Amino acid sequence: MHKIASVLIAVLAAMTAQVPPAAADDADAITACIAAKSKVDEDAHACIGLISDPCLKGHDGETTTGMVECMDRESKVWDDLLNADYQRLLKALPAAAADSVRQAQRAWL
Repeated sequence: MHKIASVLIAVLAAMTAQVPPAAADDADAITACIAAKSKVDEDAHACIGLISDPCLKGHDGETTTGMVECMDRESKVWDDLLNADYQRLLKALPAAAADSVRQAQRAWL
C-alpha cells in the first residue's frame, strides 16, 4: 500500500510541475512566422505546430513524456503571446472598458 501511495504522489507531483519558460528561439520562430503571414495577408494558423511538430517527429517525441514536453514547449509560447496581447488590450482601453474585459475574462475562466 505504501508503494502505491508513493507512486501516486510522484505522478501527482509530475502532473503539477510548472512548465518551464518558453525558449527565446521558440518564441522568435513563432513571432517571425506570424509576422511573415501578416505581410502577405495569409492566415497565421499555419504557424501552429511550428515548434511541436518537428519535436514530435524527433527522438524527443517518441515517448508520452516527450510528446507532452513537445506540446508544452509550444503551448507556452502561445500562452505568453496571448497574455502579452491581453495586457496590451487592457492598457489601450479606457478604465471602464478594461474592467468589463477583466470581468468577462474571469467569467470565462
